[in-house]
Amino acid sequence: MIENLRSIRKKLGLRQVDLALKAGCGVSMIWLVENGYANRVSGNLKRKIALALGHRVEDIFPESKAPKDFRKRKD
Repeated sequence: MIENLRSIRKKLGLRQVDLALKAGCGVSMIWLVENGYANRVSGNLKRKIALALGHRVEDIFPESKAPKDFRKRKD
């Protein structure tokens, strides 16, 4: 996650402050996520960051991907 976010951001020529502005969050939150200090990033923030970078959430946050054998529960 950390390397994906940082490398994508840098490839796009964005600074942390640029990404924070585009994602609508604080620079400190981008720093925390990139440096592995934000253990639980909300789905909403993940979507905002992914949208700001023009990527899918799964590209930046691989742990967000549902397992291949995931099936909807039928009650």
